Amino acid sequence: MTFRARILNWLRVAAWMPVLLTANVAVAQTQGPPDPAEKLMTFFYADPRPERLVGFFDEFGKLPGLRNWQAYQPIVGLFAVVFRSHPSWIDRLIPAKPDAKTIETLAVALRLSSNVLKSDNLRSRFKEIELDERLKSELAGIPTRLASSSPRCGGPRRSTA
Repeated sequence: MTFRARILNWLRVAAWMPVLLTANVAVAQTQGPPDPAEKLMTFFYADPRPERLVGFFDEFGKLPGLRNWQAYQPIVGLFAVVFRSHPSWIDRLIPAKPDAKTIETLAVALRLSSNVLKSDNLRSRFKEIELDERLKSELAGIPTRLASSSPRCGGPRRSTA
């Protein structure tokens, strides 16, 4: 490729750069602020008060990604930790009119937090609501209870071997 051809190619690319950059800025501006439920899930650790989770499932139900079954697994983990740490908040965090996915999510979280009796009570309390078999099968691989030790923060993990 000659020097002149290289210069022309560079000028073509340079001419398109403002168009490409403007398109990227326009896309970034249309995404908008994060949803309150997403924001709460992401940053709950910064202020882990259980009262912040009251009404969570009402907001979560509005998210567009609810068909993705993997969205429920982190919620199970979050609520399991909250239920184990704050058992007095369990009844306050369960919505009055949950849907089938919420019931399954909360039942698994309760079981994971070693509240098996409350998990069974939740299922029997809302027995008229048909179970979500797909979500139930997706959550079937979750352990039956949380590990007894809490995760370490700040620093490398030491090997026990």
